[in-house]
Amino acid sequence: MNNFIFLFFILLLSSTSKSFANEKENQPKSDNPSANQKLHKNEKKKYFLYANYSPIDLIILSKIGFTVGLNQNEHSSWEFEYLRGSYAIPSIIQDLGKMVDERYSIIRRSYFGGGSFNLSYGVTLFSFSVTIGDDFINRLNANYPSANLLELQSAGFNFGVGNRWKLSDQFSFGVDWFSWSQPVFVTKDEGEFLNYASNQDDRDDIEKAKKIINYLPRLTFLKIQLGILF
Repeated sequence: MNNFIFLFFILLLSSTSKSFANEKENQPKSDNPSANQKLHKNEKKKYFLYANYSPIDLIILSKIGFTVGLNQNEHSSWEFEYLRGSYAIPSIIQDLGKMVDERYSIIRRSYFGGGSFNLSYGVTLFSFSVTIGDDFINRLNANYPSANLLELQSAGFNFGVGNRWKLSDQFSFGVDWFSWSQPVFVTKDEGEFLNYASNQDDRDDIEKAKKIINYLPRLTFLKIQLGILF
């Protein structure tokens, strides 16, 4: 995770330096003072911070999180996004316990025609953990360790479309209408309880669930973002 965040900040520093050089070389010349002032005003807000709410989001619904990033220029931005959802649903998945679903994403967002419509794409680290329910634990051997967790991580890509509107000099509102985050390969698969489970049906069920979780597409609809610009 630390390497993932470090990579993001390296990209930010690289993008900032490139953006600064490009702005110097490509700064528009206009005889209209108001046009230049407007462009300068928009470019002053280089950084942004958004609060996110994603009501329709696999695997766990109603995720919350944040996005932080910079506007590289008027046509693109770099972002780091974190989303988290948790839920305990023993009535649907018997004896499973509590699940926590998290995503860490580095996103490049490209705007079209100088408007609010945008296309986003990047890389994502997926994290999914499970706390085993009491009934399940009671069927395990007596030597079972105290940390009753299943931890899965995978890496992949993300793609989405949305709109962002500037409400004022300091506030912005956005909606990602649709996004698709796809795990591609597994980076972590830990669950020592499988070494202590004596019930073969339990072992088989968990192995099947792990395969689904590791590669299930994370589809998101109507993710709402409210942010500040600075």
